[in-house]
Amino acid sequence: MAFSEALWAETRGTGVRILALCPGPVATGFFASLGDPAATSSIIYGRTADPADVVRAALRGFDHDAMTVIPGLRTRLLAQGHRFLPRTVMARMTGKMLAPAEKHTTTDSKPAATPPAPDARG
Repeated sequence: MAFSEALWAETRGTGVRILALCPGPVATGFFASLGDPAATSSIIYGRTADPADVVRAALRGFDHDAMTVIPGLRTRLLAQGHRFLPRTVMARMTGKMLAPAEKHTTTDSKPAATPPAPDARG
């Protein structure tokens, strides 16, 4: 993003327009086409942005000569979290959000029986 923002600054007034668009997960079908359910099972993909909303936000930002557009409050908060939280906290949060969801079983599992104590009479 820093590269895009530097280009935005360098090209001001030249007729070249630069916009860094950071939409987060968008409902495009890309991950579903991978054929791996684990690819979209993480928390972050539970709610995806509508492509039309992302395009509207990008065009609105472009019309206002914005340097960066991050559509959606949740995505904006996640993208700016590094400014308010330590890097280790952000790394752990990101890891948890991107980790595949755990598989849940519907069968009851019982703990293994404890073996009997050895007989002292032996």
